[in-house]
Amino acid sequence: LRTSPIMANNSDLGSFSAEVQTDLQQAIKADPNEMSARSLMTLAKLIVERATSDRRYAEPAAKICINVIEKEKKETFLESLLNTCQLSYQERDKVLRSAPTGSRYRQYMTFLNEMYVQLKRSQLQLKTQYDGVPPQLMLLTLLSKCFIDCLQAKPLSKIEIEAIFFILTSIGKDLEHDLPKTMEQIFFNIRDVFLTPTSAGPIKSTLLQLIELRASKWQMPASAVMYYYPGAR
Repeated sequence: LRTSPIMANNSDLGSFSAEVQTDLQQAIKADPNEMSARSLMTLAKLIVERATSDRRYAEPAAKICINVIEKEKKETFLESLLNTCQLSYQERDKVLRSAPTGSRYRQYMTFLNEMYVQLKRSQLQLKTQYDGVPPQLMLLTLLSKCFIDCLQAKPLSKIEIEAIFFILTSIGKDLEHDLPKTMEQIFFNIRDVFLTPTSAGPIKSTLLQLIELRASKWQMPASAVMYYYPGAR
């Protein structure tokens, strides 16, 4: 078994009940293969819930997930993790976008991105697929659906648009390569928002940066960096 080069401590996710803490310790520091399927499924659900509760939990949650996925043989945790992410999206209006949890959508996208990046970095050969789709592609597909939702929202959320910007600067090239038709849909919506007279100035500025970034094949030229970030050196 390959050991993850980056470890996250379970304390990076805050506190849980004693039972959950024990399961986390077992999954991270011992052997998740000795845990029951129910415990692994519950753990995956709780980690996703915690990751979407605050943006600072997204990266440590993804690292913990990868650590467990690398060690488990039956991929029960991975399968439950993907199912939970998919279910969260399907119930997004209730789980992620209801009034009390409006910002959870940004956290959710951030976590999906971290999971994608960690899975890609780990180069694991995984058997699990979701509806015939490999985990990495499933995460990219979910992210692209989130982007389109955010771009079509009324009213637009500046926080969500900024999240799209930062995520696409990270995975835009991969999304362009793996889901080119979906990327066209995303940028159709980006251009539509950009050209809408009532769109707020800061949102238009962020979207213009994305349009230029894609046009430059996801490598923003120095002149554009200096224009948008005059303090950059």
